[in-house]
Amino acid sequence: MKVKVAVACTVGKVVVIDTDPGAQIGTSLRGPNGNVLSVDELRALLAGSGSTAARHRDLQGLQQGNDHPQYPLKFGRETVKGQWDFTQQVWGKNGTAASPTFSFTSAPTNGMYLVNPTTIGFATEGVLRFSINETSTAISTLPIRGPDGSAAAPTFSFSSDTNTGVYLAGVDNVGISTGGTLRFDISTTRNTWTLPHGGATGSAATPTWSFSGDTNTGMYRIGTDNMGFAANGILQLEVLDGAIISHTPIKAGIAGTAGAPAYSWSADDNTGIYNSGADTIAFSAGGALRFSINSSIITCVLPLSIPSTSYFRGNAASGYRFNNEADTLNLLIIRDSGELRALDGTVDTPIYAFISDPNTGLYRIGTDNMGFAANGILQLEVLDGAIISHTPMKAGIAGTAGAPAYSWSADDNTGIYNSGADTIAFSTGGAQRLRISNSVATYSVLLNVPDGSAASPSWGFETDGNSGIFLAAANAVGVSADGVEAVRVDANATAGNTRFMLYDVDNGTLERVSVGAADSGGAGFKVLRIPN
Repeated sequence: MKVKVAVACTVGKVVVIDTDPGAQIGTSLRGPNGNVLSVDELRALLAGSGSTAARHRDLQGLQQGNDHPQYPLKFGRETVKGQWDFTQQVWGKNGTAASPTFSFTSAPTNGMYLVNPTTIGFATEGVLRFSINETSTAISTLPIRGPDGSAAAPTFSFSSDTNTGVYLAGVDNVGISTGGTLRFDISTTRNTWTLPHGGATGSAATPTWSFSGDTNTGMYRIGTDNMGFAANGILQLEVLDGAIISHTPIKAGIAGTAGAPAYSWSADDNTGIYNSGADTIAFSAGGALRFSINSSIITCVLPLSIPSTSYFRGNAASGYRFNNEADTLNLLIIRDSGELRALDGTVDTPIYAFISDPNTGLYRIGTDNMGFAANGILQLEVLDGAIISHTPMKAGIAGTAGAPAYSWSADDNTGIYNSGADTIAFSTGGAQRLRISNSVATYSVLLNVPDGSAASPSWGFETDGNSGIFLAAANAVGVSADGVEAVRVDANATAGNTRFMLYDVDNGTLERVSVGAADSGGAGFKVLRIPN
């Protein structure tokens, strides 16, 4: 038979102990006489004569191993037979991982304790394994394992959405479900999505889908119905609705064969272009070679279809000719060299033109003279030793001082470029030397000009070509007006002279300006004078 013993504490708490009569309540709880209390003795003490307050004083006199100012009754870790029922809060000391507040007789280092005022900890073998913060987090230092779960009841889910979460989909296979259905499957060999996977738009420098070892290489969205593939942060290929645009040369990864050409069509995969050998392009149709081009010869395996106004004649030894009905040569293929020769053509009908633009193309103007026409008008001539443009030439890039738009093959950092709006700049050795805008010319090096003369000065004016500055003599700069030297500045070092000469209108000569004696021009001044 078990009895319940109620123990009243000084703060009004009540502990109800359900245990066998005569059982001892731990060796650390002793009566005033020092004897270990049994349940019967504790009950008799509680039921003794006197007021409740007096009985509380008797209880406060109990000898205890660990006193607490608020709880005079504390029980040690000694084994208590039976079962204890607590109807009120039970408080203990904070404890530690090595000595938890609430532990077990057979495992005193396993249990629960207070890590800090806001955190409860659970320890095993004296080491914190799991902690719960009252406001933010639960932290485990050991793996947390649950049942395998399923898509409808995942192992780890949410209180408000129990069929959405993570579970074990199979051996070495993690599944993520939403709405009770598998959406993402991760195995040791692949990741499998059951829904479309949308990412950010991305850019060439930071593509939406890239690689951990190469983050600027991958796929991204350029715009509506336009997908881009980047490498090294640069757009290489676009895939649009109705077109594929390459921003870099396209190279087939295989040479191909006549039966399986490298470039073909989905509806006709044995017809296309392939590489049949070194420096050779081959064309196949129906899986068989039909036409090939190499560095020395063009080979036709099938008869050529030519316009009805022309005919084809010749042989393998001498070559082949395309002639019109008047027997005028249109096209000649030279057998030994593989050369392809045509008529001269004209500016209106260039011999190499385009089906959709027959008056634009290449023709022969004369001996060693080739012309390029557009809309039937000569635009550019290429001669032996010269190129002549018949239309303004425009560089496709502005250029820089280090790489000017117009330069030389043997000196590509010297030339002309566009350094800004309405500005032309000249560079040598990769550095700007002269810049001309619509308002000013700026030099960064010395500017040397011809000596000039009074009548034709080195530096003059657009509307007055015989007035300006010129080199009058060695170490002497002259200024002319209307072709006559009016002023000269030289390096004269004779005492009493200046380095200044003026034109004397009376004498019609250039005279040296000299200086008078001290104070000849008044106190502190000298007179400047010229000879009579």
